[in-house]
Amino acid sequence: MRKRHLPRISRRAVETEMPIMQVMGSLNRPEGTIDLSQGIPFFGPPREAVDMAISESGSLNRYGPDAGDPDLRMEIVEKLSKRNGIPGLAADNVMVTAGANIAFLNAISAICDVGDNVILLDPYYFNHGMTLDILGVGHVHVPFEGPDQTLNEMIIERITERTRAIVLVSPNNPTGEVASKKMVQCLLEICLDHELWLISDETYEEFCYESNHVSPASLEEDLPVISLFSFSKSHGMSGWRQGYMAYPNALHAPILKVQDTTVICPSRIGQRLAYHCIRDHMDHTKNYIPELDRIRRKVIGWLDSHVDRITAPRPTGAFYSFPAISSEIAVGSNSMDLSVRILEETAVLLVPGRSFGADDPPGLRIAYGNVNFDEIVIALERLDEWIMS
Repeated sequence: MRKRHLPRISRRAVETEMPIMQVMGSLNRPEGTIDLSQGIPFFGPPREAVDMAISESGSLNRYGPDAGDPDLRMEIVEKLSKRNGIPGLAADNVMVTAGANIAFLNAISAICDVGDNVILLDPYYFNHGMTLDILGVGHVHVPFEGPDQTLNEMIIERITERTRAIVLVSPNNPTGEVASKKMVQCLLEICLDHELWLISDETYEEFCYESNHVSPASLEEDLPVISLFSFSKSHGMSGWRQGYMAYPNALHAPILKVQDTTVICPSRIGQRLAYHCIRDHMDHTKNYIPELDRIRRKVIGWLDSHVDRITAPRPTGAFYSFPAISSEIAVGSNSMDLSVRILEETAVLLVPGRSFGADDPPGLRIAYGNVNFDEIVIALERLDEWIMS
């Protein structure tokens, strides 16, 4: 029998790094490990909404419209108009997606060709980088140094004839920062001047503690903005895979082609749950903000107690903190090495900053949305001992 060799595999797929959450999930965890790696809230969707969705499941065996169920899309249009202040929306400005990551893939596929590039603000959300790598689109990086930062010169000098978009994640994953209106306006002006898209990932819009969230598309009508949203966070339904996106009319047909190619339509029963959540439980997150804020303030207090050893932006949104570790503690280690050491020595699981483009100095993401107050207290005490030792 002839010796067999597998045919070649896509270079883009091979060279794209493994999903960091898969890597972290494969690590051996000491007994009693507190998981501060997974970026999900501790709550789930309203029970009443789940019951309503399940009661409709018998009629959902066939495909639905590619863009999503019409009644859900109209509820989304109303929500975006009233709560986000985005003007001029109709059904063809909205698509329901299988989560916000698919929405980002839809957007990039519709506006970029292989060899184009997109500007990411560092530290960036790791799945955005992976999507660009897999689609053969380059990413150009600009350091993000605060929500009021003036980015004009740094971004403009990186724009080329192949640049197609700037990506803004606010509230931010992994830092927890919330972009100011001034910064949003700055990015929009650059996009308008250079004929670029602004992709606005607003997954954590409901999680703001000290300032209000600003949707870039709300600042004026007919802006080149693609806005991404997620029920995974707002209603604690990550396993149901429901998100949505809003965009100018011209993008509807291209994005529809991508959606039909990848998922045809999002989960039908998931859409029913999303419909009942957005129609009857729009303020679901507000029930949990006080407890999340209590946990956040505990994390901020811990950060403040170690200002000589770690530095971190103030987390004013989402449910993340992103401390950078001083060279005195890191001692030449990269962020992956530090994550493994911390797991082995403290039984606390954190995500390495290299996945977000932040390894010098090494950063570590603390995700505090999926734990209770007692667990965060224990985790921070363990990290205290480790830092001091």
